[in-house]
Amino acid sequence: MKSFNLNKWTVCRLKDFISLKNGYAFDSKSYQKIGIPVVRISDITTNRNVSLDNVVCVADRPEYQNFIVSKGDLLLAMSGATTGKLGIYYQDTKIFQNQRVGNLKIINQDVCIPEFRNYLFFSLSDTILRLAYGGAQPNISGAKLLNLPCILPPLAEQKRIVKKIEELFGVIDEQIKQLKQTQQTLAKFRQSVLFRVLNSRTDSVCLKDITVKITDGTHKTPKYLNEGIPFLSVKDIYDRQLHFDNCKYISSDEHNVLFKRCNPEKGDVLITKSGTIGRTAIVNVSTPFSLFVSVALIKPNRKRIEPKYLMYSLDKYIASIDISQVIKGGVVKNLHIEDIKKIAIPLPSLSEQKAIVKKIETAFAFADKAQAAITDALEQAKQLKQSILKRAFEGKLVPQDPNDKPIDLTQLKKDKQK
Repeated sequence: MKSFNLNKWTVCRLKDFISLKNGYAFDSKSYQKIGIPVVRISDITTNRNVSLDNVVCVADRPEYQNFIVSKGDLLLAMSGATTGKLGIYYQDTKIFQNQRVGNLKIINQDVCIPEFRNYLFFSLSDTILRLAYGGAQPNISGAKLLNLPCILPPLAEQKRIVKKIEELFGVIDEQIKQLKQTQQTLAKFRQSVLFRVLNSRTDSVCLKDITVKITDGTHKTPKYLNEGIPFLSVKDIYDRQLHFDNCKYISSDEHNVLFKRCNPEKGDVLITKSGTIGRTAIVNVSTPFSLFVSVALIKPNRKRIEPKYLMYSLDKYIASIDISQVIKGGVVKNLHIEDIKKIAIPLPSLSEQKAIVKKIETAFAFADKAQAAITDALEQAKQLKQSILKRAFEGKLVPQDPNDKPIDLTQLKKDKQK
């Protein structure tokens, strides 16, 4: 049995060996398409990386030079909805650090190696979130963060801890990769079901001929409220369902005006027509809500077509076409209402439509069960990683070496005062 003795670990606070540098308050008017990228909170990804895919740029001015992010720096979202998100900058490209992005620098790498710092802060994710304050717009106090207590192992043990974590994480990451590949296989399975079951020899009919109404939501941005009538956009439609958890709200008066144009009712079919194009859902609630222009509303003629049959037929249509050849527009691409009206789908009898829907949903139920198992396994993998980190920073992951030299806390304080 391994023996764990922490008398070689130095009791301290994060501020003794970590500094937190805040970013520069860039004026959005100075943003441009070409120049030096500015990393903002939104550029720190959920997989603990820093992405340059959607950055804004600024000119390379002298007053910005103290805010350069170096390769290997650990960045922290200090405010907003993603407060506490951490990301490592792995690239060589010169970038600047925006305000409310914190840069967690090591004061002296002779007492702490970067990889150990990274895993230490990953292990503190939940604690960092609890430090956030401010309700709707949470913020992290740098002073409170750096005042958190910790115990710092000898440098040699830090290296052993990092090596062990990376070894264990490598095994878990391989399992995660396989699970995600299975998710992709399930998505292909669902598509194959649609193509197989909906492969009817029946003549096709344009949607405009088998629907009561095809329209879209409001083109104007309404006044949003903290509560009221739900106002849905593309982000609220996925997995063939409506999601009200993070939707916006408008007043009853404004809803009543919009309802005259677009009146979603139970059994109607929705399809997203801009942004992420082609997501579908059936309205399965009786409570009122309104739609943004990015979502199209299709009211089926129930005497000719079953709503679920229509939804699955639209799913097959979107999967079978090159969407880039259908969408129109400049910067924002759109699937126009007139194009939706022209979509042709096979139209068997109502009884056959119901039988087809039953076959699809039987197959999808199997896929849903497999998907739920994968989701649980991915969550367990995430929790296992946190468990490994917890053991690591409790001194329980690797054995201590009596020959290791403890970190000199006095020297740490001297280094910080320089």
